[in-house]
Amino acid sequence: MRRNLLLLFAILLVLKSQAIEPPGFPNAINSALGNAGITHHNFWSALNYSQNLAYQEKFMIGSSYQNKFGVKELKTVTIGAVIPLENSGLGIGISQFGFSEYKETNLHLGYGKSLSEVLSIGVGLNYFKLSQAGINQNLIYAEIGISYKINNELTFGIHLSNPNLIQTKDSILSERYQVGFGYQVQKNIHLYADVSYNSKDQAQVHTGLEILRKDFAIRMGYSSLSNQLSFGFGYQRKNLVIGFSTSLHQDLGFSPTISLAYAL
Repeated sequence: MRRNLLLLFAILLVLKSQAIEPPGFPNAINSALGNAGITHHNFWSALNYSQNLAYQEKFMIGSSYQNKFGVKELKTVTIGAVIPLENSGLGIGISQFGFSEYKETNLHLGYGKSLSEVLSIGVGLNYFKLSQAGINQNLIYAEIGISYKINNELTFGIHLSNPNLIQTKDSILSERYQVGFGYQVQKNIHLYADVSYNSKDQAQVHTGLEILRKDFAIRMGYSSLSNQLSFGFGYQRKNLVIGFSTSLHQDLGFSPTISLAYAL
């Protein structure tokens, strides 16, 4: 037991050697695309990037499970819902990572609104709690994002989480800035490229490819963080959307993710 705990804390030390970024909602779609999802319009993207709530047309609920490196204690469980409104949308969700001795919990409320046929904006409010060996820390932070459709094929997005204007040197979370593009090569082929940055780490590049075939989707991606490769697939049948992905960390191994979303 002691050896297992030491192993867990060693893995956490590797994972948290970078700053703790705002956690968001890990899911099979974004994971398969190398976490290049700021311009991908889907249930999970709407929870992670509030500006995409403006494009949600159905009331949906969903849940996701991610297991890092096959270690059961390093799991993330999420649940959320999106509610369409007139030219806008509302998103609520909760995610939790870790185990009894180390746990990250994030509560989220987001709102997105369409300002025109090509422009949408979103804002979000989050409550983050970090529990380590019985010591609790918490933080309330904001986020804001914009999505702009340049033309029928190219979309641009930007998203700021916990921006520097509310940062302090003792903050338990870093800020995160993201910009990204989505390009429709053909009707069933899409390319995605994002760059994310915080002041404590190097900029990270995320790229993804999605191929759609009737009710199926095949996805693959790359993230410059530890040269992670990812792959996944999705299936949509009527109101049910299922996704599976796995990513490969060059030192620690595979991290599978499964996601479910259902339109009511």
